[in-house]
Amino acid sequence: MPSVRRYIAVFSKEDETMVGEIALLKDNLPLLQKVFGEAADNPMYDCYGVTVVEEEALRQAGILDKKLNYELYDYWLEASRL
Repeated sequence: MPSVRRYIAVFSKEDETMVGEIALLKDNLPLLQKVFGEAADNPMYDCYGVTVVEEEALRQAGILDKKLNYELYDYWLEASRL
């Protein structure tokens, strides 16, 4: 399996441009699979929308420590090959 970096991409709702990235405190694939309802054999290379439900689960799992602002931004869990 290739090495990947997972992060939350931040997009402006105003013009849909990417305005930033939020680093995950830890990249724990099994936990991310559980939070996003993916099978254990899914490497999660796709993009996954982050809602309040996933945000709370990521916070409880110690993966995220930032408060997200859904009025101004859309959030996506993404993966980039290292």
